[in-house]
Amino acid sequence: MLRLNKRKLKSKEEIEDKIENILKKHNAKSFFEISLTEVKEPYRVRIGRGRPGPNTKYKKCVNTIFSLSWKRNKEILKKEWNVDIIFPQLTTDKSLSAKEDLFAYKYQVNYHLQSRWL
Repeated sequence: MLRLNKRKLKSKEEIEDKIENILKKHNAKSFFEISLTEVKEPYRVRIGRGRPGPNTKYKKCVNTIFSLSWKRNKEILKKEWNVDIIFPQLTTDKSLSAKEDLFAYKYQVNYHLQSRWL
């Protein structure tokens, strides 16, 4: 789980490195378009102790918050889907065409089920 703006993931470089490592680990870098947005949130902090009064001085600070968004790269996923369903079919019967071999492979389960009932 990736928790942004906590502990080790507070700077942009640390977050980008972590994202890069995760995508490399799962070989998924090309499948996603990732964007990291940075929002600066100003706030002020009182200087000194005690109750605030009319002469109280404040220091301006900025809190940086990172937000991660992603979207899937549909073109590459579609190409990968088309490649994923192709598999080599090896046979020892040289008389069968590729189509006949595929037909025999797909329906061999039906053949075994039918022969069980004989």
